[in-house]
Parts: sequence; C-alpha cells; structure tokens
Amino acid sequence: MVAAVALQAVGIVRSVVLLQRWRTHPRRRPHGTARIGARIAVPALLNLLWGLTCLVILPAALGQSLWAAVIEQPSDIGLAVAASGVLAVLWGALARPALAVITLRTAVAAASLPATAPADPIRPAAR
Repeated sequence: MVAAVALQAVGIVRSVVLLQRWRTHPRRRPHGTARIGARIAVPALLNLLWGLTCLVILPAALGQSLWAAVIEQPSDIGLAVAASGVLAVLWGALARPALAVITLRTAVAAASLPATAPADPIRPAAR
C-alpha cells in the first residue's frame, strides 16, 4: 500500500509538470473532445474508482469500517489505505481535473504564439 501512495505522489508531480507545460506551450495542449477526455476524464474516473476501492470496498471486504481501521485501531495498512483513497479522490478526481480545465480554458497570450513571417522573405510586408 505504501507503494500505491508513492506511485500517486509521482503521478501528482507528473501532472503538475504536464499542466505547467500546457500553460507555457499552448500548442502542446490536447485538442478535440476525445483527446481532452482521454487526458482529463479517464484519469479522473480511474482515481475515483481507486478512491472508492480504498475508502469503501477494502474496509467492507476486511469486515471493518474505515473509521475503525484508521481511528479506533490504527494500523500501518489502514492508514496507508485511507491516505491513498483520500489522495485519489481529492487530487485525482477533484483538483487535477479542475486545474486542467482551467488551464485549457485560459486564453492563449499573443506573446506565447510564434511571430508570423512575412509572405515574401526578401521584401518585408509594407506597413
């Protein structure tokens, strides 16, 4: 379970780097419904599924509530499962998709686009 939390931490760092790249290089952003869905909706759904598994399904399968596994009789595995589930829901299913949508909706600044070259490279365009 600790490996799952570590893997999630690596995923968070990777997501932050990706969002920063989308912000600084607008041409690298995904375009089209399918690509945007693949980059935002699919990871959000997978994180929501993982969070549901950690916070609801695993405690029920082990025969105890999440409250008992974390508060009443804390164990390393119970804390790791709870941390992984909360991280999956808060970051993966809520914060990351929200930040990605905000980044994709941000207007592209004129300074970040490449300058257009004149039609004739020998004679510049008249003003």
